[in-house]
Amino acid sequence: MLVLGPVSEVFVAPADAKQMVWQLRDDASSLWGPTPLALQARVLGGGADADGRVLVIQDGAGRYGAGAIAAQWFGRDGTALTGAFELIAQFRSGPSTWFETSAIVGGLAIRRMDQETPSSLKTSEWLVVLRSGSQRPDPAPEWLRSRPNSDLVLAGDRYAMLPWGTYASPCAQAVEILSSSGTSCATLQMPVDSVRCLTRDLRRGLDGTLLQMLPVDREQSSIVGGAEVRTCTLRFWPAATAE
Repeated sequence: MLVLGPVSEVFVAPADAKQMVWQLRDDASSLWGPTPLALQARVLGGGADADGRVLVIQDGAGRYGAGAIAAQWFGRDGTALTGAFELIAQFRSGPSTWFETSAIVGGLAIRRMDQETPSSLKTSEWLVVLRSGSQRPDPAPEWLRSRPNSDLVLAGDRYAMLPWGTYASPCAQAVEILSSSGTSCATLQMPVDSVRCLTRDLRRGLDGTLLQMLPVDREQSSIVGGAEVRTCTLRFWPAATAE
């Protein structure tokens, strides 16, 4: 688990709490950190590459000018690999915008995430790619830019492109398998039924298992002890592959 932002002993961090990065093991014990960030500015996101190097993304306006987004690399042992550097210039955010990353061969792909209200659909757009440890981002390649509103999962030497929840007619989802160069190799179809629905985010487990929660309106409800009880259905494809 990667913990980013103001770290404090109290539930509501004081205004002078330092912006930190902290990595925890699966059992919640500390792997390294908390470590102060070089740039004491609001954290906007972050993630780790395939080798465990961590990138922290921050508001860089105070150092690089209005609209700037900054970042900093840390090694898998928590050592700062770089200082703060400018990741994106003249960025325009929405009502609620943050950044997420996906591991790619040799580095990270970085996307903006937007969600206007807690109940609205989230959207995403691939912006830049960054080689591990590098301070020089490149624009996201066309094969990424042409696939917005998706998550990217590195699976061996290939990628799985997973869709966010959205309105779909018919009610179906699909996973696209891509080569390391972004060439489409195959598509795995996961239909629910023929009626329009609001799907949920499609997920992939560490062993390749695909996880699909049914839309809320496809679940069944009943009254038990005076309270409404609703089913929650998860469909899965163990260690799914597209050979």
